Amino acid sequence: MKADHLEQAIETVRGKHVIVSFSGGKDSLVVMDLAVRHAASVHAFFLELLPLTVMDAQLAIAEQRWGIPIRRLPHWLRYEYWKFGAYCFHHSEMAELRLNDLYGVIRKESGAKLIVTGAKASDSLWRRRTGVAKFAGDDLKAPLWHWSKKDVLQYLRAKKIPQPDNDGRNATGIDLSYPSVLWLYDNYPDDFRRLEQLYPFVGAIIKRREWYGYSGGAKEKA
Repeated sequence: MKADHLEQAIETVRGKHVIVSFSGGKDSLVVMDLAVRHAASVHAFFLELLPLTVMDAQLAIAEQRWGIPIRRLPHWLRYEYWKFGAYCFHHSEMAELRLNDLYGVIRKESGAKLIVTGAKASDSLWRRRTGVAKFAGDDLKAPLWHWSKKDVLQYLRAKKIPQPDNDGRNATGIDLSYPSVLWLYDNYPDDFRRLEQLYPFVGAIIKRREWYGYSGGAKEKA
């Protein structure tokens, strides 16, 4: 890891009152650790599609490690899925919930302004194209923007922070993407059944694999 990258990340949070956008993934673990070590105060929130035991466990471990309660908020994707009928019945009357609305909630509750995320330029081409403007202000920052995946893993090893259990993508958390649903079905069947209660047609993803084999963006882990 380049020393200047670490120092830049530390300077992003040093002495400030910050809110960590915590996903449970590798990047957000690093951001949480940096914030607890160097910020003046730390609050945290997690956007959840629905309550799942796999995420309950990851959040409990994080809260115990850092002593920071993690506020749960409904993920804006939940309303997008319902509104447009993704693996569920169409709810055209569904009110739109935007990410900025959720940011406003946690800022009001915590009294802090600066939200920090685990976003990195190396995550994707889309992230690189949109991130420069997105993180240019004073109220939303990405301390790991110039980090690589290798940097993140090196930091976790140095601080003895275990890697989280996830579906292997760069993105983290549970959504209705192909790799995420298959991973949940294979590893946490009870959670998959909870997912089906809200999105009753999500089993189509399982049938697709049965009929045509696996073809997804991340390596499947059974």
